[in-house]
Amino acid sequence: MHDARRRKLCCIIATAALFPADLAFAQAYPAKPVKLVVPFPAGGTVDLVGRAVGNFLSSDLDRQFIVENLPGAGSIVGTQVVAKSLADGYTVCLSYLSHVAAPLFVKTAYDPVKDFRAASVFAWGRSVAVVPTSSSIKSLQDLVAAAKANPGKLNYLNPGNGTLAHLSTELLKLNTGANIQSVSYKGLPPAMTDLLNGTLDFAMLSFPFPDAFFKDGKLRAIAMLADERDPQFPDVPTYREQGFASSSLKTWYALLLPARTPDAIVARLNGAMNRLLDSDSAREKLTTLSLTPAAPSTPAAADHIIAEDAKRIADLVRRAGIKIQ
Repeated sequence: MHDARRRKLCCIIATAALFPADLAFAQAYPAKPVKLVVPFPAGGTVDLVGRAVGNFLSSDLDRQFIVENLPGAGSIVGTQVVAKSLADGYTVCLSYLSHVAAPLFVKTAYDPVKDFRAASVFAWGRSVAVVPTSSSIKSLQDLVAAAKANPGKLNYLNPGNGTLAHLSTELLKLNTGANIQSVSYKGLPPAMTDLLNGTLDFAMLSFPFPDAFFKDGKLRAIAMLADERDPQFPDVPTYREQGFASSSLKTWYALLLPARTPDAIVARLNGAMNRLLDSDSAREKLTTLSLTPAAPSTPAAADHIIAEDAKRIADLVRRAGIKIQ
């Protein structure tokens, strides 16, 4: 009995001793500059988001977060660098939906769920379904009806397999039975001429890209891929309002680390991101970048969002019979 009590006491002392160490570890992080990898080219929306987040974290944690753009293969190149880096919190990745979609189309040396953990899902992207202004289509109902009445004659802009534009349209087709053909382009810029002149019938575009085309009257917005109407376009109903809630595929923005990163570091970054989401100025900055700020949350909740989307998109690819190279 004496030995048992002594072992129990030793365990209690040892456990108690760990908490100050973990606390000190968390408070000491970061002790040097942190590399914030953005696996997309400089100047794009994800890059601008990364720089805004990096600036906030630099100020909040009193240590520089240096943005490094490592684009390639639909985000795979930069993401793989983070996956293979030391799990010490000094290499962090800012990514979005392509994180779980790209590995379905290109073989990767990492698993997008098992090899990462999230510090935060801090924002949601805003996208819009559009048609040329010359089109008679004025709603999602019109689009689906036209596609069913003319099977295979309507087409849509696909700027790359695994992109939101591609996957969200395939989800709409799968759920409605609409027969709309994919027309592939290498990115959006070369496709815009065909969309504007009516060669393409439909496209899903992420803000802020389409803003100028709406203001010039060159595109018509028929549905918002968001939970609520966009304040800048209050007359455009959401997917849900038009009866297509099950076809709503949104993109999240997340701060990711290697899977073995210590809990204390993840918690430290999560706390900083929650302070960002509690900051009016930071939320306003995300809004100006055409994002919807998320509510403050936990790493576990962020991991759940990413894991569920990974399963959902893999199931979509399988059910839609999308060819994987």
